[in-house]
Amino acid sequence: MIVRRRYLIYINVLLISFFVSCTKNDESTVVLLGSENYMESIVDAIPDTLRTVFEERFGEIPQGYVPPNVEGRFVVAPKQRCYSNDPNWPLGVLEPNVYLNLTNQHNSVVELNLAEATETFSDTVFIVGHENLFTVYYQENKKLDFNGNAVVLKRGIIIKGEMCNEGIRGLYFANIVMDVSGEGVEGLVKPGQFFIYKDGDNLARKEEGK
Repeated sequence: MIVRRRYLIYINVLLISFFVSCTKNDESTVVLLGSENYMESIVDAIPDTLRTVFEERFGEIPQGYVPPNVEGRFVVAPKQRCYSNDPNWPLGVLEPNVYLNLTNQHNSVVELNLAEATETFSDTVFIVGHENLFTVYYQENKKLDFNGNAVVLKRGIIIKGEMCNEGIRGLYFANIVMDVSGEGVEGLVKPGQFFIYKDGDNLARKEEGK
């Protein structure tokens, strides 16, 4: 009876460990799920008066402890701006193609290389999801030269979609401004502004052999 009880305790510990922890790609840092509040911080940047608008426009954000395998290189073409709460940013605009490269997926993190025009971003991002649905999200500090002034733009990025044989179906980006610092930033963007993009033909195709 004592042996059985110890066995059950051991199994419970393993299950708890599985659901509350994950290892980053460097295999030396343990991250407890819930201790990284990136997603909450990103969404909280949106004013309360616009939260419902964001939820309606962006739709459900897939959650879950077991995301699908998202590794591969995908082409978002055309990238289409479909919503902005800033009237100065017109909708329906087609932007340069995005090359989304996801590698080194390990538990709840994945390495991302996002190439758009001349901009390249590489970092480790969080990933959640279930079945074929996934969400990746991260924060970045982007340095800009605005009217001769050095500006740092902190923004949160949320990318969601559904994996399929051809690539990623129903891919959406949310770009949320979290903070702006620097001289003369008036007229640029403000915290709380957000932009939503999608793949114009509803399929970010996976490049062959990648």
